[in-house]
Amino acid sequence: MQQYVVDSYVKVEGNRLNFIRHIQRKRRVESHLRLADHINALVAEVGIRPGVTLILLSSFTGSPREMQQNFQDAMSIFRDIGKPDLCLSFTCFSKWNEIKDNLSWTKVA
Repeated sequence: MQQYVVDSYVKVEGNRLNFIRHIQRKRRVESHLRLADHINALVAEVGIRPGVTLILLSSFTGSPREMQQNFQDAMSIFRDIGKPDLCLSFTCFSKWNEIKDNLSWTKVA
């Protein structure tokens, strides 16, 4: 089962990357072309063959652009409502008696 999940994830991720690669072939921006030219010039000096240049969009989960966008979103929230006084994170098992006992009868853990 674990192997199936990993294989499925890799397929989905590969399809997402292929989609982005396909879009970038259609919409090349001059700054991206200059970046590719710069990389090719550096590679020519070293004498190695570069891989496929792929610039990940902010819509690609886990990309540096997405992380930067999330950071900027968080900073804009801090600017509007102020810094947080306290940040708590708690992970638990939802079937604990302490949690079930403190839920109203309409809620389910």
